[in-house]
Formats: sequence, C-alpha cells, structure tokens
Amino acid sequence: MLHCHWCCGAEPLVPVVEKTKPLVRAVGQPYMNRMYSDIFKVRDRNLCVKARSYMDDVPDREEVVLDWTRAKIDAWCESISDMDRQSSMIHDLLKFCMLLSLEEMAFVSGGSTVEQGYRVQRDTWSLQNIKKISSRVKELFIKRVSEESSVEVLAEKYPTTLVSTINQVLFEDQGYQRMKHFGDLECFQLSKVLDNGRSCPILLAVVYMAVAEESGMPLHALVLEEGSYVVLFPKHGNFSSCVIDPYAQGIIISGEEIAELFEVEMPLQPSSLQDIACAIVQQFLETCWSAALQLPPEPAFRIPITLEVALGEYDDISYSYGGNDEDAFFCLDESSDSCRDYMLRCMSAAEKLLLLSKDLQQSRLQLAILCYFAKDYNRAATLLDQLLTDNEEEDPGNTQIYDSPEEADWSIDRHRMKILHTKCVLCSSFTD
Repeated sequence: MLHCHWCCGAEPLVPVVEKTKPLVRAVGQPYMNRMYSDIFKVRDRNLCVKARSYMDDVPDREEVVLDWTRAKIDAWCESISDMDRQSSMIHDLLKFCMLLSLEEMAFVSGGSTVEQGYRVQRDTWSLQNIKKISSRVKELFIKRVSEESSVEVLAEKYPTTLVSTINQVLFEDQGYQRMKHFGDLECFQLSKVLDNGRSCPILLAVVYMAVAEESGMPLHALVLEEGSYVVLFPKHGNFSSCVIDPYAQGIIISGEEIAELFEVEMPLQPSSLQDIACAIVQQFLETCWSAALQLPPEPAFRIPITLEVALGEYDDISYSYGGNDEDAFFCLDESSDSCRDYMLRCMSAAEKLLLLSKDLQQSRLQLAILCYFAKDYNRAATLLDQLLTDNEEEDPGNTQIYDSPEEADWSIDRHRMKILHTKCVLCSSFTD
C-alpha cells in the first residue's frame, strides 16, 4: 500500500514559502526540508486524505498506476478542444503536467511507483506550494504599492511592480532556476521541478504562469522554436507591448525584439493550450530520442525523426553511428536496457502527440518512424499505409505541377514513405 509522509513520520517533501522571512535555496541542497509553514507542523493523520483530494481515484495497487496514468492522459488529450474554449487554461495545463510526471515516475519504477517518490507526487498534486508562493507574492506586492484595492486592480495598475515581486519570490527567495544541463529528464517533470527548482524553459514558464495568475495577473504564453523557448505576456491591461522571459529570471523585453529574434509577426499571438501541451511532449520526446541514440544532449547535436534518417539519407553531421545494419545510417544499441527504455518513452510521447497535434500527418509519420527504429515493423507498416492511403497521388503516372514547395516536398516524402513501407513489410515477414 502507498503511504502519506504525514502518517508515516517522514519529513515533508513539498517546497513552501517561509511566512516570516524568505530563504534562498542552497545550491545542490534540497530546500524544502528547511522551509515550513504552520500547516506542516501539525501531526494530523487526516492530512493523508486531504493530500489525495485532487487525485482520489489513483489506484492503490501500485502495479496498475502506469496504465491508470496513461489512460488519464489519453482522456485529457481527447478533451482538449473543450478546454481551449475556457477563459483560463492554467489549471488544466498543471493537471496535464502532473500526470506526465506521475507517468514518468511509474515508468522508472517499472510500472509501479517507488514509495518515497509516490509520496512526493501525492503531496505536490494539490499544488499548495504554488498557492503559498502566490500568497507571499501578493503580500509583498500590496506592501510595496501601499494602496487598498483588490489585487487584480493593483496588478493592472502596477504590472511591472508585480512582475518584479514575482521574480524576487520565485527566483531569489525560492531559488527556481534554469536546468543545469540538457538531457535531464527531471526538468520535464513538474513534480520534480517543484521539488528541486530546476526546470526546462517550458515548465518554468508554466510555473510562472500559475504563480502570476494566482497573484492577479493572468498571462498568455507564446511557444517559440517548438517549445525550446517560451515568453509570456499579460492577457489584460496596457502591458501587452512587452513580454516576460521566465527562463531569464523574468526579465521584461519588448515584443518587437522577440518578433525580430524569432521571426514572428506583431502583434504577438498567444499559443493555445493544445500548442503548449504539444510543445511539452515534443521537447520530452526529442530529449529521450537523443538519449536513445547516445548522442550529446545539446540541441545542436540532435538528429531529427525523419524519413531521411530512417533511410540513411541524413548527412548533416560529420560523425557516423555504429550498428549491424549496413543499410541504415545508424542503429540503436539493442543490447542496452536504457536505450530500449528511452525508445519506449519516445513512442509513448509520440502516441500523445497523435492525440494532441493539429498536424495529424506529421504526428503519424513520426510515430511510424519511431516504430521502425524500435523494430515494431507491423505497426510501422500500418501507420505508413494509412498515410499513403490518405495522400494518394491524383495522377501517379503523369508529371505533376505543384502549387507550392511544400506540395513538392510532400511528394518526395511520399516516395520515401513507400520505400520505408516496403522495407517494414519485408522486415516483418522475416521476423514473424
């Protein structure tokens, strides 16, 4: 059975805001063990039930946690169109991120969850630490502006003061920071981010959005470079010409500068809940893909998941990869357990993108290529066959004139898909 640390006598594992004075997290040392509010000093066995109030249908049998979590994520993905129409999306986004955290935790522990890790998940699920950080922000903010009014009115009147207050509490007092190195999967788990403070760009933006909304300033997010960077800007007020960069400790920069740097149009258009969720999953997938290939984790060394790579036509990097398949540009190390685990993570992420993404064809193609590398040839062939059926050439026997370069590229990809489909069918016949 799973236990709550309040009942078991273990020390609290949730970071909270010190009510009397802020305390900066020491580098390399978990800070939540030194920061308590009054509620965590109470030895109340009923708190175990309260800690589970946000996820009371979690199965008690540990061996089914992974399947339960994936079913919850699938249901969340399928209902995302209804969520996007809501005025506030941060709570749905937080729930999605926490489900992803629980899935990774259960996967690492072999389909169940390690006792201590699951206690962390149960306690952080209620996100009380974010609410306590927000309470501290509001307390300092009201003290700074010295006016009596609702925090929403004050936030609209003094937006830069509120941003600086959030930055102080979140980055200076609480010690949240960018990840120390690429490839750290814990930086893609919200429960771990809330635990140790290190985060990838997109989850740090999610935390910032949550704290800001609780503090009276709802924010839009703009996903850039497929989620490798995210900036924020207020939904209301006269502050919309500037953006907040949470990965640079909340500095304020002009929207024009962002438009020029990332080649996006002004005025900046917010990303939807669907776009943000896709970006989170895609960044996790690409990190696992690099790890499966035993590549350096930095984005500059990443190999795309494309037909060119699958067919050995990719030659944009100067070094080669080992393997027994002479026809392939590189092979995965089948003898490595970690490689297989990373590939399973990749395929699970690709399946989520198939439910989430607006580009169904590209998501299906990405999953097919991953299935091919994982030697699941039957599934890869089925997915490729669906793509080919949905995109049959109108006149395959005649020379075609394309209206755009994208159409011409898709025609070339169709040819590569046929080759890979044939290869998958042949490989499947040999392995059956």
